[in-house]
Amino acid sequence: MHVPDGMLPLPVTLAGYAASAALVGFCIYKIKQRGDPRDDIPKAALLAAAFFSASLIQIPIPPASVHLVLGGLLGAVLGFVLLWGVGFLYARVRGRTGLGDGDPILFAGAGAWVGAAA
Repeated sequence: MHVPDGMLPLPVTLAGYAASAALVGFCIYKIKQRGDPRDDIPKAALLAAAFFSASLIQIPIPPASVHLVLGGLLGAVLGFVLLWGVGFLYARVRGRTGLGDGDPILFAGAGAWVGAAA
């Protein structure tokens, strides 16, 4: 997301850079753990192109602008967390699992597809 110059204080900006550097380092570590990562290049390229295309659409909401990717990301996080929470509470109350491990992931995908409004 693009933030206009001077909107974020310097400590917040530096914290964002530090978090980004840590995430890049973690990703490189995970890539080195896997086998040959060249098999996943077409998938990564397709996802990168899709997110880039979606990020070009902006909704002007003062004092900044909102990208459509934010709604999809929020929908994915909410979809996963809410259904995982339901499964967790069900397992605590009933003493057995009621959802499969893939159900929250499916809801995260649906949330990413339609956005947080779902």
